[in-house]
Amino acid sequence: MERKKIILFKLILCLIFLSPIFAQNQQDYLPSIKVPYLGGHRFMPNNIVPHPFIQTFVRNTLGIGKAYDIEIPLIVIGGDPLIALRGDLIFLNLDFEYQHRVKDWLGVWARFRVLGRLGNGTEALLSQGITALSGFDLGWLFKLRQTEKTQLSGSLSLSNSQATIVNLLDFINGVIDGDLSTNNQLVKTVPSLRGN
Repeated sequence: MERKKIILFKLILCLIFLSPIFAQNQQDYLPSIKVPYLGGHRFMPNNIVPHPFIQTFVRNTLGIGKAYDIEIPLIVIGGDPLIALRGDLIFLNLDFEYQHRVKDWLGVWARFRVLGRLGNGTEALLSQGITALSGFDLGWLFKLRQTEKTQLSGSLSLSNSQATIVNLLDFINGVIDGDLSTNNQLVKTVPSLRGN
């Protein structure tokens, strides 16, 4: 009985591997990426310099970095650090952007981003604290003029961001100095709303 099961299993495997396998067309699973051309030049999109082309796209960025063994002087006398703390800093970045082509001359976009910096040990948290920046942008992109070799676009946007800073060392120094006012806060939040 056991031998019949093994033979049946081998027969099924042979049928599976001998059956024709059809290759998948590359266009079936890879989306077509449309890179803008103008005047014989190809423009590669990036996060730093916005391009004037009205397209529908999604862009996301996720990054993390670490600075090892940072030495932060706490007490400096005569230019020489007397006491210094050591630690590592971690940097985080999350950026998500979506642009939708409404018309040939009009695009609407939204962007959400979060940036962060924090220490991963007690010394680094004491000396550097935690810094976080979050925000979103909403905007419109207009094609104003296009020739064979040039394109002029304009944008109108609204940006809302907020920076949060947790600085334990400055707070403790303020308490030691006797500053118990509202200026000496452990957590400081700075909102910002601007039009571009």
